[in-house]
Amino acid sequence: MANTIAREILRQLGGGNKLAAMIGAHGFTSEGRDLSFAFKGSREANRVKITLNELDLYTVEFFKFSPKTLACPMVKELPMVDCAELTRCFELVTGLYLSI
Repeated sequence: MANTIAREILRQLGGGNKLAAMIGAHGFTSEGRDLSFAFKGSREANRVKITLNELDLYTVEFFKFSPKTLACPMVKELPMVDCAELTRCFELVTGLYLSI
């Protein structure tokens, strides 16, 4: 993942190794100004896409992939999230903690 924006988002969430240990995060991808990954342990969502907008704020979109139907509908969208609130928003929506 060579994208500097994606690396910064990942750093703000605690880093890839920490996310992998805490929530089973995997499949990190980036398409420009975003970071997407899958994770385990939440009934609410199992995928997230975090996109940096022109105002230096994030749009955080949560998805729930179903292997039975192969559908992946969006279950929650949080626009205009500040970097200081990124972890808290993730934890509130998923019920998963990113740190001990």
